[in-house]
Amino acid sequence: MLGKCAYLLGYYVKLEDTLQKIVYPYRVKLKNEFEETATMYIREGPIRRLYAKVEPEKNFRVVPSVGAEYYMWAGAGAKSFLAFMSGPERDKLISEAERLIPKTILDRKTLDEAIMLVRKRGYALSLDEYSEGFSSIAGPVVNDRDEALCTIAVTGPSTRFSEDKLSEIGERIKEYCVELSRLFGWPGPFDGEKWVFPFLFSKKPQKCLRYRPTIINGFCKRHRGDINKG
Repeated sequence: MLGKCAYLLGYYVKLEDTLQKIVYPYRVKLKNEFEETATMYIREGPIRRLYAKVEPEKNFRVVPSVGAEYYMWAGAGAKSFLAFMSGPERDKLISEAERLIPKTILDRKTLDEAIMLVRKRGYALSLDEYSEGFSSIAGPVVNDRDEALCTIAVTGPSTRFSEDKLSEIGERIKEYCVELSRLFGWPGPFDGEKWVFPFLFSKKPQKCLRYRPTIINGFCKRHRGDINKG
């Protein structure tokens, strides 16, 4: 059992590293174009983890710590993951939601609409929902099983994100996520389809079978510390 555990852990770490290397140039382009911090998150069970980041040369910027854990029910990255989960799995995570700051979305109808909007337009927004004074725009990298492998995001002080800039960043993230998703087997985009990421299956699979760096056959789970609340 120990040998199998070590093998699987090494296998999934290698997959994560491959994903990070492929996504890296896109994060650099986002950082250079918008002069804000560009990040990549992966899912680890009920939380998401900041796996990598690139930062602009600005005096005042967001400096999230690589390895930090974030809740799965709040923030742009969370919505991007939730949009590609099965209904029961999504319901379970959302049921644990609590207010972090005044603008944290807790109304289920509002949150569901924001989650489905990720599939429709290709990205999610978080405007002072997770940390006061900071906003982010995130999109999913999707595989051929309609699963979000990771999310890429741009994060910065809310005062620097005008409505036009939010839209511009969102459209660029959508463009990059579509490109990246195609590299991982996603069959879109689809002619005549209004949604960027339409449902590929009438019934989504309950378990990820191809690329899931978070759960390794129920064992070898990584140590988790305190979840980042800000």
